[in-house]
Amino acid sequence: MSRTREEVRVESPVKATIFYNGEKGSFGRMSDVEGGGIQDVPLPLHFVVLDNSTHRVTGKKSLDKDAPRYRSTLGHDSRTKKLRVWINGASEKTIAEGTWGAIQEQLPGAKYTRCIYAMCNFGDGNQIYCIQLHGRALFCWMDYLKKNNIDPCSNIAFSVKKTEMMEGNVGKPSLVPVFTNSPIQGDTVKAAGEMDNVLQAWLDVIFAEGGVDSSAAIPEEEDAAQSPRSASRPAPQSFPDDFPTDEHVPAARYGGGAPATEGDDLPF
Repeated sequence: MSRTREEVRVESPVKATIFYNGEKGSFGRMSDVEGGGIQDVPLPLHFVVLDNSTHRVTGKKSLDKDAPRYRSTLGHDSRTKKLRVWINGASEKTIAEGTWGAIQEQLPGAKYTRCIYAMCNFGDGNQIYCIQLHGRALFCWMDYLKKNNIDPCSNIAFSVKKTEMMEGNVGKPSLVPVFTNSPIQGDTVKAAGEMDNVLQAWLDVIFAEGGVDSSAAIPEEEDAAQSPRSASRPAPQSFPDDFPTDEHVPAARYGGGAPATEGDDLPF
């Protein structure tokens, strides 16, 4: 509060956070009903990326079921990469600070988690969701963009219609999402631009206040799975399972990249 400057309050435009469970090969989100737990997000999942530059720290100190879980501020490729980490429920006590490269050396079990802000429509109109990916699922996302030279914020929609088994350098095989893309035009492009303006205004406030948002903590779900070891696609050995994505991904904005899939029944 100030005598000369009006306090800026921007309500979060993010409808919900969507998580990926590698053991089940499925997406989920916290229920809108209090105490409703995790609600499945069925495939196919269609989304238009608004911002692919945000990340945070998730994970927990050990493999024990009741091990303390990490929470952090948001980092952003063009705003700040500095993160502050605390134990869930104790935000007043910082346990690590710095970029991801420094934090992963300090905190056992920490996971680099990409926060993909996207426009989705689950039958209630276009809404902003935060899709959180880490581990092998994040590797598949970044690998898909890089191999196909795709700018995720160009005029395309992404779809996940199926999953497939993947082996990692450590741990058991798990199911990972398979990404495809389709072109968007006209009203969908306009709607995505308008939503991104709202999102960026909110992110400006969040980062001005230290990067703390109010999204739900990632639930008890990991990329390690109890699946048989008959994997259809091994993970390249040059990328670790926690995949710190400091690497630049080449992009061809508004053109080029992987051929788009025609005829997708997109909900936008």
